[in-house]
Amino acid sequence: MSADQTSAGHLPPELIAKYRTKTLSAAELVLASRHLAVCEQCRRTAVRGSEVSRLISALGPEHLSFEQLESLVRNPAHAANGECLEHVTFCRTCAAELADLKAFRTTLGLTGRRKPRESVLRWLVPAVALAIVLITFAGLEFIRQPAGIPAMEKPALVTSVRDLGGVVGVDATGQVRGVLGLETTDAQAVLEALRDGKVPAQPDMRDLSRTRETLLSGETNRPVLTAVGPTGTVVSSDRPLFRWKAPAGSGSFRIAVFDSDFNPVAASGPFAGTEWQPEKPMARGKTYIWTISGTVGGVSVTAPQSPEPEARFRVADQAQAEAVLQRAAKSDLAYSLAAWKAGMKEEARTALARLMEKNPGTKELARLATAMAAEH
Repeated sequence: MSADQTSAGHLPPELIAKYRTKTLSAAELVLASRHLAVCEQCRRTAVRGSEVSRLISALGPEHLSFEQLESLVRNPAHAANGECLEHVTFCRTCAAELADLKAFRTTLGLTGRRKPRESVLRWLVPAVALAIVLITFAGLEFIRQPAGIPAMEKPALVTSVRDLGGVVGVDATGQVRGVLGLETTDAQAVLEALRDGKVPAQPDMRDLSRTRETLLSGETNRPVLTAVGPTGTVVSSDRPLFRWKAPAGSGSFRIAVFDSDFNPVAASGPFAGTEWQPEKPMARGKTYIWTISGTVGGVSVTAPQSPEPEARFRVADQAQAEAVLQRAAKSDLAYSLAAWKAGMKEEARTALARLMEKNPGTKELARLATAMAAEH
């Protein structure tokens, strides 16, 4: 339906039928409603016999049109105005409008056919009816938006650090701010770390920790090779990176990994370097022991060797690894504390070191580093 159809002429019969059966499209409904608001003939045709017609009828009797009222003012004795005169004798609304129109024309001294503004009552009933139709057809919802409430000033931060997503800190009320989506346990850990310099308690890791043997007085046995990691820790990856230290000019090395019963699990071929990562994943939830052997200064050596403790580690189970790594994308601080709580000492220290690089000289982080270093 075009705008021309609703302005130059009347609504087509098929659109009147669709209006009555409530099948107009949204665009047709808007244009039809605009036309019905100004065209009395189409309005009477559209609502005749419909639910809207019954609603209008229930509001009161039919009233005279503006043209009929104007005719009564100009020529009340005309025969065609007989029924109109009879109507105003019992309709107070039309009688009042007739009196207003007479007074208006008298005040302005009108003798022509200039039309004053119609009374509000003239369009009130059809406007109410059209509003009901619009709500019925279009299913309009009126959403009440509450008035804006001035934001309360947030308490000042008493301690804070720059983290992945911005500033993370603790305010004067003891609330952690700056990291979205933290679980309650994480928020508590962050609070205690920044406020008290406290790291979370770790699980029982005695099976991974071995004390250094004590040599007899006068004996010295300084290691030529040193196993750096993983040792005495839990790792999140099932393909951990093995690292060691060796003197410059050393030859090739071999890595051997065993389970807790000393059954071979993985091994490397000879290669030069100080890092190695296995190609195949290791079973999760298991404890492993590893050694590094090679040639240093023409002498074959193996590490660790007595009195150094065995290089032991455990691969975290899948659920534990995923739970810790989820924090890595949100916050280095939350990740470091969660890793420490899971026994992943090396990963916790690495994340804390990254955070300290972003916050040089921060005493809160220095306290955490000291606490972690105290745990071997």
